[in-house]
Amino acid sequence: MSKNYYFARKAALLDPSCQIYKCGQFDWLTPSAFFMFNGWFYRFDAGTNPILSSHPNFHRNLGVERYTLIPAGTRILGTNENSFIFGALPDALIAGDAARYGDGEALYWTRMSRIETLTFFQVGAMRAPNSPVLPDCKAHFPPDQGRGLLLSAITSHGGCWTSLEGSTVPGTNPPRDYIVNTLDEINDGHEIRFTSGVDGLQPFKREWFDHIYLGAGNRGDTYGLPHTEATWCGAQGFILPADW
Repeated sequence: MSKNYYFARKAALLDPSCQIYKCGQFDWLTPSAFFMFNGWFYRFDAGTNPILSSHPNFHRNLGVERYTLIPAGTRILGTNENSFIFGALPDALIAGDAARYGDGEALYWTRMSRIETLTFFQVGAMRAPNSPVLPDCKAHFPPDQGRGLLLSAITSHGGCWTSLEGSTVPGTNPPRDYIVNTLDEINDGHEIRFTSGVDGLQPFKREWFDHIYLGAGNRGDTYGLPHTEATWCGAQGFILPADW
């Protein structure tokens, strides 16, 4: 791999135009190298490892530097209606816009240097101690934001998880929403969670993701019951300009 191609990929991963999202029971053959940011209940059908090819996999990190790189020609299966994968195909974007990505290194560093000049936003939501779980505890991104760039970190505190969610995925049956689990967890009991879950930068489209959701689980892993403490979530990011 040439130095320019390496940086062209890094520049493309900063652009939500090359992102894809699949959910439900799907059977997909990667057309080129697939950079997975987040995934839930998916499995590989490579036939080389009986555990990974027959049991579900989970990848719950975000950030363009924390991807799982999956080679072209890999078969990925959604195992049930809750399955999803969220990632990017940067090579397709590079090939389709060869003039812009001709100098990949220059484009990458130009984008990185522009970040601090972009419009900054913050959103946050809180659930008071002993408050009912409903209504849903959400924090919506700015309404004028078409495409965005999340900056570390997405925050969750108080035993909950925080997810990145959005509108209904077209053509799915039953209808599904775009959703990614943005937070690492120590175990599935939800007893301890890290304070931040996004490492670095994560582009996204507002047509997919328009809010973060403060999960309804508590430290005792009892879903849907009030918490005895205050819980909150938050996110920070930038609005991407049209000429990004």
